[in-house]
Amino acid sequence: MIIVYYLVKNVAFLLPFDRIRNFRAELGMDRLQENLLSFSVNGGAEDLFPRGGVTGWCGRFHGEMVEWCGGRMWLFRALMLVWFGYIFVRYLANPQYHVLFDGINLGIHELGHFIWAPFGEFMAFLGGSLTQCLAPVISVAVFYRQRDFFGMAFCFGWLSTNLYGVSVYAGDAQAQLLPLVSPSSGEPLHDWFYLLSQTGLLEYDGVISMLIRIGAACAMLVFLVMGSYQVSLMFRLKGVSIPKGMSHTEAAFMDDVMDGNTEDLLK
Repeated sequence: MIIVYYLVKNVAFLLPFDRIRNFRAELGMDRLQENLLSFSVNGGAEDLFPRGGVTGWCGRFHGEMVEWCGGRMWLFRALMLVWFGYIFVRYLANPQYHVLFDGINLGIHELGHFIWAPFGEFMAFLGGSLTQCLAPVISVAVFYRQRDFFGMAFCFGWLSTNLYGVSVYAGDAQAQLLPLVSPSSGEPLHDWFYLLSQTGLLEYDGVISMLIRIGAACAMLVFLVMGSYQVSLMFRLKGVSIPKGMSHTEAAFMDDVMDGNTEDLLK
């Protein structure tokens, strides 16, 4: 999933739009830096991104996200949102819907059994489902360190595909109708039959499956809502690059001056 995201991200980077805007911003910054220090805009970009009532870590996170969205390519990210929206609709109609990323998720699942095997038999069985869900959660932290806010949202969509897969697996604990795979020799064992049998919850496999599906739907909604908000910011700021260390107001004013649209700002 991360590979797919980076491919889309890098394809967008190859287009000249972001570089052109950043280049214009750098030129404008040299010419206008002294004026921007003492200039305030009435009705500028601050009206688009009000900060009132948002304080602390949430306020800083939102401010960083807005600045990151400035000058970013929105089209490919919007197409990705449409694609995941379609996947979400298909999941709601059929939780067993197969997506492009099932192979990746299955590979991580099988790897998880080996990772957790030293911690006992129970953790070895749990480790497959646990690891395939932990992978996108850990990726959120990785993207946050890189300040890639759309990448963080994207990981929730990836998490959703894993949770839907786990929900189907858990719901099959009693019936055991799903075809099983195993990287080792011998008859593969049903992870969730073992897990629920050991915990005395086998008769509740349907309830547990439903709860996991609810979590999967919530994770997908986080991606679609957060991603859509970021794409809307990118679209609204598509003509404004926000260099590091500049406020939204300064960047908006600088871009308007470069475009010759200073009359409205100076009224």
